[in-house]
Amino acid sequence: MSTYHIPDENKFEVAVAEFDAAKLTPHIEHEEKELPLMVPVEEKTVPQEQVMVPVEEKTVPQEQVVGPVKEKTVPQEQVMVLVEEKTVPQEQVVSPVKEKTVPQEQVMVKVDEKAPSAATPVENGSEMPVWFKTWLASKLGTPSPKNEESPYVPSNKKWDPIPWPKLFTIRHVWGEQGNDCIPFASNYTTVEILFAPDYWLGTVMPLLDLRGHRFDNNTYAANAGIGGRYIPDPQEDWFCELLGFNAYYDYRQGCIGYYQQFGIGLEILGRKWDFRANAYAPFGRKKHIHTCVFDDYEGDFFAIRKHIESISYSFNAEAGYLIYATKCEEFSLYGAAGPYFLARAKCNDGVVGAEARLRPQYKDYVALDLSWRYDRLFQTIWQIEIILNLPLYQISRQNKCPCSITDRQIYQPIQRFEVMPLSKRTCWHTNF
Repeated sequence: MSTYHIPDENKFEVAVAEFDAAKLTPHIEHEEKELPLMVPVEEKTVPQEQVMVPVEEKTVPQEQVVGPVKEKTVPQEQVMVLVEEKTVPQEQVVSPVKEKTVPQEQVMVKVDEKAPSAATPVENGSEMPVWFKTWLASKLGTPSPKNEESPYVPSNKKWDPIPWPKLFTIRHVWGEQGNDCIPFASNYTTVEILFAPDYWLGTVMPLLDLRGHRFDNNTYAANAGIGGRYIPDPQEDWFCELLGFNAYYDYRQGCIGYYQQFGIGLEILGRKWDFRANAYAPFGRKKHIHTCVFDDYEGDFFAIRKHIESISYSFNAEAGYLIYATKCEEFSLYGAAGPYFLARAKCNDGVVGAEARLRPQYKDYVALDLSWRYDRLFQTIWQIEIILNLPLYQISRQNKCPCSITDRQIYQPIQRFEVMPLSKRTCWHTNF
């Protein structure tokens, strides 16, 4: 407040002071009532940051603050930063960004890896099987899983194709023939060793088969064969059967001479159904004749007897079926049947016949094979075979069972005419 000092006029000074006081009093009251609302808060005393924080947190709802600040005073980039850093938790920020900016393929991968659906099949708490992932990927149109280990891959990580003994077998056959011309061997004992490596899915498992036979009349026979079986991979192959092939050299000692032949075969081995076909071709000497002349009769009479042994081309095929098996296959019952053909069995005539067999088996160790054959020339032939196995493949049992095919079926012996059919007959020639 300003005053005017006039030394000589005291009364004038007092009047001026009273006038100024009366003039200024209404203005001071106006300042005390109105200015504290406008000047101290917005313009002079309170910074903008302090005003925004109380308004945002205490008095004004967040929805109302964001709109004005975003449109009028604060650029959009700064508003996003403030909301992201100060008020919105990181998890809530990531979710919207992930939904809006991440491509659908990447989102699907994340969901598949971290948060599988409740409907996704899981085995014993582990991740879903590879075969199910492949099927699901084909339905959804996503890439199939690659470079994942197959659940059927054997325990050995590096395949060794060198054959090792996998099955040792001792068998004995008893037979009953319909006549003296029986071509099929009976009453003999067999020792067999099957060599093979540990199987590997999607590859051909090589086989080496060696067999030796001793007949009750002290004659012998033998077989040496090589072959292979393709072990299917359920993830790569459209079929689930073992595909096999084989080639054999066969030897048999007869009562007069010895004989040789070459045989080839094919096989399809499934979980339930099997099919086999074999063809045999002899080579070398195919017929032996033993001649006896009886001429000690009175006069010019004589008689000639000829014992003839011979082999011929032959063929056989069969279809088999696993009739019954317990849950763990401790006991199984298998049956098979099919035709056979022998060329030039007698007097240059071929013969067609049928055979059937039934095999009950206990585990991998003991089996009994009952077989029956019939044709018009050799009539009915019965055979009983007892089989004792030593399953050496159990030492490195793999237990992967591709297509539910067991190790017993993978390493089973090759079924064929292991002893070549030998035709025997006697011819007489006389002049009386």
